[in-house]
Amino acid sequence: MEKRLDEVSERFLRELETKGISGYKLMKDGVIGSQTTMTNIRQGRQSVSPRIIDACVKLYGVDKAYILLGDYISSDEANDGNSESQSSPLVEPLKLYLRENLVSVPFVSQYATASFIENLGDMQRMKLDTYGVMQEDGEDLMNGDYVVFQVKGESMSPCIPDSTKVLAKRIDKSKWDEASGVVFVAYGKFLTVKRILKNDFYKDGSIILKADNISYGQIDISKSDVRGLWSAERIVSQKII
Repeated sequence: MEKRLDEVSERFLRELETKGISGYKLMKDGVIGSQTTMTNIRQGRQSVSPRIIDACVKLYGVDKAYILLGDYISSDEANDGNSESQSSPLVEPLKLYLRENLVSVPFVSQYATASFIENLGDMQRMKLDTYGVMQEDGEDLMNGDYVVFQVKGESMSPCIPDSTKVLAKRIDKSKWDEASGVVFVAYGKFLTVKRILKNDFYKDGSIILKADNISYGQIDISKSDVRGLWSAERIVSQKII
């Protein structure tokens, strides 16, 4: 059974069809590694990544604003002959948003989690997709510490629903003893997002994590099993319910 496409992927595929761009051409031009990527996008198994969109903008001139935002009214069109629109700020954020440069942050999707964990010890060679994030005050998204994780499951719902994309910042190992709040933890062959209930790394070398969803329990992880720790900073994308 095919999953429902997200709106950005739908508009991306529509743009390709309009311009007569095939999956084979994308592969030939190095935009995608194989046509399996396009099959997965068409069948809703994965969303089109910002990296692929940016490559198509550069190579084929696809309409990035349309792909990301859909049909929208510019501020000039909205104000043309409409006095009520002149006082409305609703259309302005679109233009302001488009003028800003999105920072491409490494993106670990639900489907790439296993690969990410497997290659965690060799981050230099990992070929991750990226996700465009608007940088906020106090952030340096290009310093290599940030990752966008796509959450899988409902353990942190309603705080973080299933499929939500969360910007996370790597916690240096020397600071693990001070970690608190909601964190992503890579341990063994697993990656989880939970809230720190008790951090005893400094004492007995363990950490207790608890789910926000009462249907899920808590886990106790030894510090020796932890391979990476990231602080969940903010949600950058989620499905509107």
